[in-house]
Amino acid sequence: MQAHHYPFIDLAVHASIRDRFSKGDAVAVLSPDLGGVLWANGAAASLFGFDNIYDALDEGLAGQVATRRQIESALSGLRRTGRRQAFMMRLSSGFSRSMTPASLEDITLPDGERALLLVSSQAGQILSPGARARQIISGFEGTGTHVAVLDKDGRVLAASSTFDEIGLAQS
Repeated sequence: MQAHHYPFIDLAVHASIRDRFSKGDAVAVLSPDLGGVLWANGAAASLFGFDNIYDALDEGLAGQVATRRQIESALSGLRRTGRRQAFMMRLSSGFSRSMTPASLEDITLPDGERALLLVSSQAGQILSPGARARQIISGFEGTGTHVAVLDKDGRVLAASSTFDEIGLAQS
């Protein structure tokens, strides 16, 4: 499979992704050989150590040796059993280390290509609507992308710092 990136919205609404994405989970779509990150939200970019989504897409897991090794181990189980693999990811940030639950499963993309879906949940943490909205749009700052999350009445719950530049009136 030749790795290419998918439009953000095309995969944000994918049946296997949308509920996890809307909960604020870290969600990434990886090529079957782990050679590329095909799609990621801001939480996944952060999980991989990147400041924004586009850096995660451009650099992939190449520089993430420990993270890739953990995913490869889960991938081995997935290939052996054909079932979703739950595992704990060890994360490092500076001098601190932590563990986060994650899962890896096979998915079919809208164009029929196969890929891997990596999800790391908030481990039972319930986010307020505002915090969840901020988590959903995280990873777009500094990229020139205008993005916002609206409530059912069209009010902005969270927006990128550049969102006002597009000139949409707030209700």
